[in-house]
Amino acid sequence: MRRSLAILVLALAACQGLPTSSGPGPFTEHLIATIPEGVDAEAPISFSRDGLQAAFIARTSDGCRAVRGTWRSMRLDAL
Repeated sequence: MRRSLAILVLALAACQGLPTSSGPGPFTEHLIATIPEGVDAEAPISFSRDGLQAAFIARTSDGCRAVRGTWRSMRLDAL
């Protein structure tokens, strides 16, 4: 019984995989978005699963736009 338990634990540990360094490590502080002057951000602001991107609705005098990073949608007349 003990031998099969040890083999199971080793097999599960092997399935975990190697860590990747594709982005900032866990619990690092970094800026993911800024809201420009003259723009009102509508709540709620959404965050990606990895925490590296934020998306929000930007309301200005000429209309609303969805914003994520450098991407901006076409002008929306209403939400």
